[in-house]
Amino acid sequence: MTYRGDNDDAGLDANDMFVTLTLDGRVHSWMGGGHQGPGTFTLAGGWTAEVTKIGELRYRAQIIGATGPSASLRR
Repeated sequence: MTYRGDNDDAGLDANDMFVTLTLDGRVHSWMGGGHQGPGTFTLAGGWTAEVTKIGELRYRAQIIGATGPSASLRR
């Protein structure tokens, strides 16, 4: 699944290989650590993802850092 939104970072989950492209052109990638929601999951760097079901086959992930919510993804 590729995520692309206006004014948002883009991301790819390729069977537990993850790649993100930020608005300022940085690319990050990693293997493993895939989670399946809904639930609350610990991410690298001290971040947390809170995944909630918002409809049939529709989910929302809120990414939370030390200072509070930073980003939101929807599928």
